[in-house]
Amino acid sequence: MHDLEIEEEISSLSYNQHVLRSNLRSDLLHILEKEELYWFKRSHENWLHKGDNNTDYFHRIANVRRSTIFSLTDGDQEIVGTPQLLEHATSYYKSLFGPASSSTISLNSGLWDDAPKISLEDNDFLCRPFSEDEIKYALFQMEHSKAAGPDAIPIEFFQICWEIIKADIMEMFDDFHKEKLDVSRLNYGIIILLSKISEASRISNLDLYVSLIVSTSGLPRS
Repeated sequence: MHDLEIEEEISSLSYNQHVLRSNLRSDLLHILEKEELYWFKRSHENWLHKGDNNTDYFHRIANVRRSTIFSLTDGDQEIVGTPQLLEHATSYYKSLFGPASSSTISLNSGLWDDAPKISLEDNDFLCRPFSEDEIKYALFQMEHSKAAGPDAIPIEFFQICWEIIKADIMEMFDDFHKEKLDVSRLNYGIIILLSKISEASRISNLDLYVSLIVSTSGLPRS
């Protein structure tokens, strides 16, 4: 994959090379997922002894394998220290993926006048509150034995204990429908930077991966 990255900087890749790079990245993500599961199992024994909580202890054990970025270079400048590195990475990826500062594109206000529209009745149906049946159906379609969120509660807990906790679940969905729920308590991402070359010193030498995390810590507590 490193050779393909270098070649892409020199000239455009062929179709077969793009397919190969995509397959290699998919294999890498699969390997990282297996490695994460391995370290989770390694830490399980001490986890049982030291408590079933989302503690700093568990994260130290599970993440000990991960390398730490101590410094990066930007031109002739060396960037060190966690606040400076975070600021540098944030600025770099905002400029790479963020919106353009201005746009000259505008749409005619009457462009969609003749487009099909849903009826008021259909709109009311789509915007109706969540029902217990549809929430239960979606919950029970989720697969077992998947990695739990930061609260370490697997999906099996919600399925087995549905009759006990469903009132709390329904209250959470009701708050969401009324736009009273702080979604950041439930849904966020973990950004991981993986080196594309050995001893990467520039942020452009790092690949960005984002893991979306869904936590139940935002559930109302009885």
